[in-house]
Amino acid sequence: MGVSVESKKYLYRIDDLRKTNAHVKFVSFEPLIAPVGKLNLKGIDWIIVGGESDPKARFMDPTW
Repeated sequence: MGVSVESKKYLYRIDDLRKTNAHVKFVSFEPLIAPVGKLNLKGIDWIIVGGESDPKARFMDPTW
């Protein structure tokens, strides 16, 4: 089971995911459109990170 987190506004989804009984938990930071800060990823099995690829794609800083 997974959730998408695009910016700090959606970090609460990680806590919601942790509360599930899913055997495998993942977070997709796609499209990452803003920094998310320091994260607690305890209990999360997979992380996916990516930006947008459209010619009008919003900027994604790899340091985020």
